[in-house]
Amino acid sequence: MDNHYDVIVIGGRCAGASTAMLLARAGLRVLVVEAARRGTDTLSTHALMRGGVLQLHRWGLLDAVVASGAPAVRATQFSYGDEVETIDIRPGDGISALRAPRRTVLDALLLDAAAAAGAEIRSPARVTRLLSRDGRVCGVDGVNRGNRNAFRATATLVVGADGRDSLVARTVDAEFRRRGTASGAIIYGYFPGLARDRYHWVYRPGSLRGRADQ
Repeated sequence: MDNHYDVIVIGGRCAGASTAMLLARAGLRVLVVEAARRGTDTLSTHALMRGGVLQLHRWGLLDAVVASGAPAVRATQFSYGDEVETIDIRPGDGISALRAPRRTVLDALLLDAAAAAGAEIRSPARVTRLLSRDGRVCGVDGVNRGNRNAFRATATLVVGADGRDSLVARTVDAEFRRRGTASGAIIYGYFPGLARDRYHWVYRPGSLRGRADQ
C-alpha cells in the first residue's frame, strides 16, 4: 500500500476538511487525520456570517446545509440597553440568507465533501508523532482509535489544522503571532421554541449575549 501523499492534513473539522477538499479537488493526493468521530459536536462557530455562507455556496455545499434544516437567517438584531437595531440581510452574490448549522452537520458535510473529492479520511485517528527529515516535517506516525492499529504516512507537505493546543505547532515550535488574555467566560446552551429567522446580540455593561438560530 502506498503511504505517501502530496499533503497530509492533521485535523478534519472546518479548517482541515475545507483545506483537504480544495487540495483534493485540485488533483492532489490528500490524507486527513481527525481525532474525533465523524459528526461529533464542538462548542464553536455556531453563527456563519456572509463570508462563510458565500464559501459554502461557491463550493457547491450550501444546498446540503439548507437540506439539513439549518434555518434561513434574514436579519441581525443588536440590543444596546433599551435600544434595539435590526439589520436585514441583503441578498447578493447568490446568498439570500445566512445560516447557522450545528457543527454536527457542518463538520460532517465538509469531511464528506473532502472524501468525495478523493481525500482519504482516517477518523477517528490520532497523530502520535511528526516525522522529519533534514529539518523539515515529512510525515506522521498515528494510531486508529477503533482497532488501535498503528500507521505511518509521509507527504511532501504536512498541514496542521489541529486547533488549540496543536501538536503540530508544539512540535515545530511555531512562532506565536498574537497573544491575548481571557477577560471572561462563554456559556453555551440550546433552547427549543425560539424564533429562528435572525441572529440576536445583546450588549450590557460587563456582558454580551448572543443567539444563533439553528
